[in-house]
Amino acid sequence: MTQTSTNYRRISPIVEKYVVRLNCFLSAWSVDKMKHLYFDSKTFPNWMKENYSELNKIIIDSNSGWYTKEVCNAFEQINELEKTRQKTSIRKQAQMIWNELRESQEHLFGDIPSFP
Repeated sequence: MTQTSTNYRRISPIVEKYVVRLNCFLSAWSVDKMKHLYFDSKTFPNWMKENYSELNKIIIDSNSGWYTKEVCNAFEQINELEKTRQKTSIRKQAQMIWNELRESQEHLFGDIPSFP
């Protein structure tokens, strides 16, 4: 058995415990694409309502249309807030993986540095 396959068997179960679910469409899409998704998707409006209810309310309650500065700002804020949430989540999961790997490997390799 190779060192790579041995490492994979040890590391894989640890990594699988810390799954991160990402909303990739938010970080890559413009406000206009988010608006189209809002209209075309059955799940996206519900997700926005559940996760960003106050900003979603601004979008829903807009009397002057979908292209007002207020609505565009709400979509932009959702996009930025979600990117920040995802970065925080990824970093937290990575830290948990690193700590667990460090604890499980300490006896083999000695002093492994803390998570950067």
